[in-house]
Amino acid sequence: PCESQCVPEFGPEPSLRVVERNLSSPRDVAFHPTPGYHLGSYSEGRPFEHDINGEEAWVVNGNNHSVSIIVNSHNPEKQTVLSRQDRGYYHYMINATALSFNTIADSGRSESQDTFNYWAVCNNNR
Repeated sequence: PCESQCVPEFGPEPSLRVVERNLSSPRDVAFHPTPGYHLGSYSEGRPFEHDINGEEAWVVNGNNHSVSIIVNSHNPEKQTVLSRQDRGYYHYMINATALSFNTIADSGRSESQDTFNYWAVCNNNR
């Protein structure tokens, strides 16, 4: 019975769709709370269309210490992938295993101290 086997968020008939195959040992995925906020409409020498009401999946890659941003992951016709690598990847992104965004929009902090939309990774430093 579904009650004992199904994840309620997926429902009784879950489906799966592969949106990107060219990742480098993906470790975690997080969806940006405000798609397009960090990207604009031009990156890596090419323009792209961004649906601000759509989905923007950020995937942390373990093998090359980077983040792949899948723009319009909900729409295969407009989907594109952008890569971001920190200049200090060997320090900040080494062995990254998890990725998370701050989704608290009204923290009560002053605007200069608010971290809404900021992201962070957790690292496995063993």
